[in-house]
Amino acid sequence: MTEQTSLWRRFHDGYAPWVFRGGAVFLLLFAFFAPDHIALLVFLMGALLLGQIRSIGAMWAPAACFGLLLLLGFARSDFIDYVRQGMSLGAAYHKSVRYFQAPMLEWVACWAAIMAAWRLPPERGAGPMRWLMWAFAALTVLQLLDTVSFMSLRNAINNQFFGGHRPEMVVVLVSNSNTVLMFLFWPMAYHLARTRNYAVLWGAAAAIVGCAFVVDTNAQVLAMAASTIVFLAARFWPWRAGPVKPERVLAVLAGGAVLAFPPLVVWLMRSGLARKLETDILPSWAARIDIWSFAVGKSLEKPVWGWGFESARNFAPIIPDHPHNMSLQAWLELGLPGLVLLAAFWFSVFWTLKGSGAAAPARRDELIEIGAEAAEAPAAADPQPYWLAGATVFYLINTISYGIWRDWLYCTGALAVIVGLLAVRAAHESTIRESATRL
Repeated sequence: MTEQTSLWRRFHDGYAPWVFRGGAVFLLLFAFFAPDHIALLVFLMGALLLGQIRSIGAMWAPAACFGLLLLLGFARSDFIDYVRQGMSLGAAYHKSVRYFQAPMLEWVACWAAIMAAWRLPPERGAGPMRWLMWAFAALTVLQLLDTVSFMSLRNAINNQFFGGHRPEMVVVLVSNSNTVLMFLFWPMAYHLARTRNYAVLWGAAAAIVGCAFVVDTNAQVLAMAASTIVFLAARFWPWRAGPVKPERVLAVLAGGAVLAFPPLVVWLMRSGLARKLETDILPSWAARIDIWSFAVGKSLEKPVWGWGFESARNFAPIIPDHPHNMSLQAWLELGLPGLVLLAAFWFSVFWTLKGSGAAAPARRDELIEIGAEAAEAPAAADPQPYWLAGATVFYLINTISYGIWRDWLYCTGALAVIVGLLAVRAAHESTIRESATRL
């Protein structure tokens, strides 16, 4: 009986780490060959760790805010519209496009996987983290090769294995892979700096910025620049003893900017500055201003409840799938309630990222201190600046690119959280080991 209990305990304790190791193996394949299907990878990890979602109370605020946003989207979906028109549930489900399905399923999977990483014992984090580091390093090398060869590597793969089908999509593929690398950069940077793997760290930074210039995605360069500023500001924040803390300042700025962006665009339109700016800036930004102006005009027609979930797709070609701004998409599709919930989500994300650790709840609403002995060890530096910088990347990319319902994008964000949690677990284990050695 004791032997059976021991076997079960070893399986139980090692199960989640091996799920994360498996995720690390497939991460490189998904990130390089099919980054817009990375949601499948996170969904599979979450499905295998589904029982861990019971711990979601540890991060209840951001989980609840985004969950309510998804429920509002479901309530404003075509499925619900058909039911209100008198259709049976089966007929309404068959006729509807069901855009709501993937985001709602991924919400469950993402939080289950995040909670599994959150609850992982410190001694179990180092193994998965090593595998993730190798996957990250390999993706960095591949992106560097695409950068210096001006995408020759990716074009050669496309010609060899896919018959050169849709060569214009190679640029999109490289850009999306770069987005995955950028999302993982800051949580991985904590581990790389702690383990002194600076070659990988600087190589990844060079790959992200260089590749962004090659594929002409200035949003990624802006995200890297802004996140670096946030990192440095949080790292050298001078008022930590007082109430003005970096996570609080960023929470107010993030939530306030979500609410303020639609009025800002309205003012630009009515003052004539929007039209003037279009003639003085880069074509990609001029196109954004066109899209934003049109989205605001349509939002003002239905300002309270919006046009419905994923209704931005109905305004093509002026709006290509989404308005390239999360505030405008939330307002256009879900009205003022959607805009407020989105602001609450980002406020809660930054507010949750308190200092002095990042591995498990000391209270239900904050990130735990690594421990007194860890505070004395240089290897266990406060990970908060890395967390805040990583959240800034996601925030800025969702502000100027992509749509808020892109499941691969927010699954990549969840993956970045998982990597960050595992990195802190690995740091905790290293600190305990170093302390034991000193004793």
